[in-house]
Amino acid sequence: MVVIEETVRYSFKHEGVTYYFCSQYCLDQFARNPSRYVKGK
Repeated sequence: MVVIEETVRYSFKHEGVTYYFCSQYCLDQFARNPSRYVKGK
């Protein structure tokens, strides 16, 4: 899914990187356990 940064409503900053999401649900899932989704850092 493509999310356009300029118009996105949902974002979350983790370890200095801002991640953008298509919905509150996706943001909540990421926020609960970012390391599950961010690999190799």
